[in-house]
Amino acid sequence: MIDEVGEPIDVSAVFAGGVKPVAFRWRNRRYIISQITGRYSALKGGYRRYAFAVRADTDEIYELTLDTRSMAWRLERVHTVG
Repeated sequence: MIDEVGEPIDVSAVFAGGVKPVAFRWRNRRYIISQITGRYSALKGGYRRYAFAVRADTDEIYELTLDTRSMAWRLERVHTVG
């Protein structure tokens, strides 16, 4: 099942040699990212938008995006496994 979320989130990320999210906070819970399962980037209106599919300490897959124009992170979708 895929849940559309579209909410702003706080993300801890490493920006050395690219962008790598390492943890995020959503709805007062902190998720430590254990695996990045997919990533892409695209230009949108002259700014780069990064997207990541990540696993944390749960069975779900989370889709995170970073808009470099605003430097804002969002949780776009949650994929529930099973």
